[in-house]
Amino acid sequence: MKTLKKLFFSIIIFGFCYSFEKILFGILYYISVGLPPNMISKTIFASITGSINNIYPNVLSIIILYVIQSITELILFSVFTSYVFAYLLNRNPKIIFPDKLVIRHRTSEGLKGKIYLCVMIGNKSKIKIHNISCTLSCYYIQENNPKKANGEFKMIKEQPSIDNYFRFSYELDNFPKKIIKDYIANNELGNKYDVIKIYLKGNTNTIGNNFLLEKTYKLKDIVIAENYIDLKYDFTNIFTGKPMFKKVKWKYIKKIENISKEQKQLIKKELWKIANSD
Repeated sequence: MKTLKKLFFSIIIFGFCYSFEKILFGILYYISVGLPPNMISKTIFASITGSINNIYPNVLSIIILYVIQSITELILFSVFTSYVFAYLLNRNPKIIFPDKLVIRHRTSEGLKGKIYLCVMIGNKSKIKIHNISCTLSCYYIQENNPKKANGEFKMIKEQPSIDNYFRFSYELDNFPKKIIKDYIANNELGNKYDVIKIYLKGNTNTIGNNFLLEKTYKLKDIVIAENYIDLKYDFTNIFTGKPMFKKVKWKYIKKIENISKEQKQLIKKELWKIANSD
């Protein structure tokens, strides 16, 4: 829908410029020949229809202006078509950012049991996105003073390509201790001023089309929970009962799964340990 709106407005702008150019040159034709006032509408119409040389043949000023008009129209058409082509080719992918950032225990081999801050990114485009880097940056106040802040911390995770979705995980051991303390203690000023920003950068085709998208989260947007790992299901042939291909349950991409109070308390204790470590 956004694509259609932008194309519609670009057509309107092009139509306005094209019409203005036709009318302007019609007036210039009229002035250059020195015609009586009752001929101005006829001259403008001839400029619009491109028949000015038929009405005023072998007039040097008309020929010169006609050449200039043709070059101007060629430039207008070139700019318009290149803009449309570039926009269609370089549209941003349909990226889904999560509503919440999730603190959870990892289950991957070698990392099982460690707590991470996770960002589930969905790619709803019909094409893969490539050379992805997901940057997490923190801005937080120091000494509970909004005038004293730090925004230098960042962590970058990379992925060669994303087909449908991917969860980026960030080690909480490496996070600024102050922002972890603000989160655990539900610090009022921290809740107001501390933010975590997620920047997603990559490209969608072999000739470039780089994109950079971002979303900002407050501390209240961080939850201790779990989110779904397998969001795909088999689309089955109703006649044979055999799976044909996999589809993604997009409506569940942002869904958060609650964990027990005991698990939450365990993670909070681990967070306290990280926040108070040397």
